[in-house]
Amino acid sequence: MHALEVSAIASASQDHLLFLLPVGPLTVEVRPGGEKPVAARLDITDLTVLAATAFDNEMRLDWPSSFHAGAPVRLHPRRGLAMGNEADGFAFLGTVFIMEHFSPADRRRLVSHESIHVLQWDAFRHLATHPTERVVVRQIPGIRQASAYLDVGLLAPASVFLVGSAIPYRRQPWEREAYLLTGASH
Repeated sequence: MHALEVSAIASASQDHLLFLLPVGPLTVEVRPGGEKPVAARLDITDLTVLAATAFDNEMRLDWPSSFHAGAPVRLHPRRGLAMGNEADGFAFLGTVFIMEHFSPADRRRLVSHESIHVLQWDAFRHLATHPTERVVVRQIPGIRQASAYLDVGLLAPASVFLVGSAIPYRRQPWEREAYLLTGASH
């Protein structure tokens, strides 16, 4: 459902219908009746995080939770993941990180909350930062052709870091939305 909503908003700013299906660092773009009806784009920054965590021997990929979340879910054996505060879990560049010691019910609750952040991340990238980056990247000789298939992906994390560090955790609108949508207390 989320991909359909983001697609509808993205289509409104285009001269054609556009469906976006983000899957981790890859986004499949479908343009019915377009010159190039199906294309794929890869976010380099998201891919870098995914690749780096794939080689981290302390973490393991939780396949069932990843399927449920629609994003990679990495389980970490330590208690208290450091992300500016001691967190039970967090979403970072489209990947969910959860501490491994939680019961299945608590893990589902955390994955649900962090999945909201992945959806927010996808919407923010596809509706705000990727279009802006593409305009800039297309002006750089030598990489113009690659910009048809690759997104740099630096503007979104930089923006989130700057805004997130200026707003206390309990007042961050994206956290409030995630708690509201998952029915958890803040």
